[in-house]
Amino acid sequence: MNNENNTQFVARRPATQTPIPPTPVGNQGKAQPLLQTGEKLGNYRLMRLLAQGGFADVYLGEHIHLGTEAAIKVLRTRLSSKDLLTFREEARIVARLHHSHIVTIFDFDVQNGIPFIVMDYAPNGTLRQRHPKESVLAPATIIPYLKQVADALQHGHDQQVIHRDVKPENMLIGRKNDILLSDFGIATMLQNAHPTINQKIIGTATYMSPEQFQGHAFPASDQYSLAVIAYEWLAGECPFTGSVSQIATQHMQDPPPSLCKRNPQISPALEQVVFQALAKYPAQRFASVAEFADAFADASPQQVLVLRGPGRSPRQQIAPANNDQTTFIPLGQAQQNHTQATPPQQQPGGGVSRRAVVIGLAGLTTVGIAGAAAWAVSQAGLFSPSANNQATTQTTRTPAPTPSPTTGKLLTTYAKHNDVVTTVAWMPGNSRIVASGSKDRTVHVWHANGGTDIHSYTGHDDVIDAVAWSPDGQFIASASEDNTVHVWTAQQDGLDFSYDHHSRDVRAVSWSRDGQLIASGSRDATVRLWNAQNGNDVGVFVRHTEQVWAVSWSPDGHYIASAGDDRTIRVWTPTTFINQNNGDGEEGNNKRNKNTSSQATIASLEGSSDSVRALAWSPNSTLLASSGADDIVRIWSLNGGSSPVVTYQKHSDTVLAIAWSPDGQKIASASADGTIRIWKANDGSDIYTYKGHNGNEVNTVAWSADGKYLASGGTDKTVQIWSA
Repeated sequence: MNNENNTQFVARRPATQTPIPPTPVGNQGKAQPLLQTGEKLGNYRLMRLLAQGGFADVYLGEHIHLGTEAAIKVLRTRLSSKDLLTFREEARIVARLHHSHIVTIFDFDVQNGIPFIVMDYAPNGTLRQRHPKESVLAPATIIPYLKQVADALQHGHDQQVIHRDVKPENMLIGRKNDILLSDFGIATMLQNAHPTINQKIIGTATYMSPEQFQGHAFPASDQYSLAVIAYEWLAGECPFTGSVSQIATQHMQDPPPSLCKRNPQISPALEQVVFQALAKYPAQRFASVAEFADAFADASPQQVLVLRGPGRSPRQQIAPANNDQTTFIPLGQAQQNHTQATPPQQQPGGGVSRRAVVIGLAGLTTVGIAGAAAWAVSQAGLFSPSANNQATTQTTRTPAPTPSPTTGKLLTTYAKHNDVVTTVAWMPGNSRIVASGSKDRTVHVWHANGGTDIHSYTGHDDVIDAVAWSPDGQFIASASEDNTVHVWTAQQDGLDFSYDHHSRDVRAVSWSRDGQLIASGSRDATVRLWNAQNGNDVGVFVRHTEQVWAVSWSPDGHYIASAGDDRTIRVWTPTTFINQNNGDGEEGNNKRNKNTSSQATIASLEGSSDSVRALAWSPNSTLLASSGADDIVRIWSLNGGSSPVVTYQKHSDTVLAIAWSPDGQKIASASADGTIRIWKANDGSDIYTYKGHNGNEVNTVAWSADGKYLASGGTDKTVQIWSA
């Protein structure tokens, strides 16, 4: 794709004063910084330069009295007294946009004629980084993004402010893993702060509405841009590509290519919703951007409810990253940009005339205001928490689960282990074959129907703490207190290799979705990421301070969750390690792993009062369940704030294992109290309690692929297969 399609459009007017020259196109980040680190700006000391762009530099600032951090955007101009009042008025308007999905402006001022803005700071990232170009997303993943961004845009529109540059690069991930829309109105301030810029054609070409190429913008223009993003996520490519002039012509004259043809899984109803929001004339689009987001959700295969926390604590600050560049677009005069003009009521017909295009190419205004990886949160119609943090049932397409007459019926008792059963796992996509590990140092592979042995692996020298099948069902990774993970062929003798880079007991093991990587957690307080083919290290996650009991790779492959005795659940992106540069020797690698671990972490969930012993992702990778020594199971939605959306407290002892049903409706939790409880994931209401282990501790539980059976094992040295 031609790089020109990210060009920003403005028109020029004669300068009334001498500005600091913008960074030349193609040399962003290479201009002399406006200020030096260590200098004071208002109440902030500039700690380091985070990013540079054509019209601004961004610094990490520290409050000289409070010690808090913020992002300081310093505009590349010196204001005259004539422009000062206009700048301040525009800044006040933008600063009033208080919304949970809009990046907050804390302060603004002018010092020695140089205007600066103090904004949220966080070391997280953008949806563009989370979903790079050519990514194809399911509607269930897209809906929460649209809902949150639409909420932010609607709030701005209600306050008479139009964004004008909606794109994935401006959708940040907050510390609570909600979506935060950046650059909202900041471009307005940039316009009048920089005297060479006048309001004409403003935006990023790929996502601009037809009317923006004519120098006009309405609330429906933001809706159009959001629809382009939705199209891109559904199809893996934008509707229009090419050079700037080609993109402009297509936006104004050509219908978007069929979504259904580009992605056959898209329904005609969903395509129609996107196409209405992509109508050439604003009056033909949805009445509001919020209505578009609602229509998108309604037309999707399942109704998806965004999970929101009961009461939002103040957001943590948002940091620009050094390696990302987000474009700020000059918006124009304050009065023009903060009044919503009525869109012209044009009649349907051909596209907008090419003669209407007025393009003033001002070059790329790249000011980095984004960070590393992000959390992609969506929920396929399960529930939405109420304001008092108690989950409330929502209407879904699937009736609430109830126990069948056969629930709890014992089908098979496997009693061939000589010691406590510690772990059990079903073969992926299979409801017939089970692998179980034990303190007897063996792993047995056997038929669930009758318990006939297929293979027994005896290669470990100590207790087996975890087993995990490769996604294709060909291999098993077994983690042991002999400090190793063995990878071996599931149904025949032979060790492929032994991974021995942990220094203490290996407690947990999990495969990547594609079977190429393995993550293992250990008593040595690390999670190691390594190549499943040869055991070569990819990276070491070092954010935990005590032993790691649980490691779980999300089913969609995007995230890893890990937890243990430090009572904190870390959610992080393995791709951050995959893309890292190698360190220089052992010291360099240690420094690299520490830095990369911080960059990779997208959520730290706290609230457990004791060791976290188990983690389990929902099948659609949108929710995370945790349990542990405080006898509680918690369900977390990282889009819902820092509190769990469901808390289950029916066990009387440590909850050692948890498993989601394949349909995402139910959870089975196994406890040292001797029970396995099946309960509704949406509200924690009980369905059935299994007591077949006769009061003995239950260490492990797993659901069969068809959702019909559960396998459980414990201190009675048995694995029991029973009807779910």
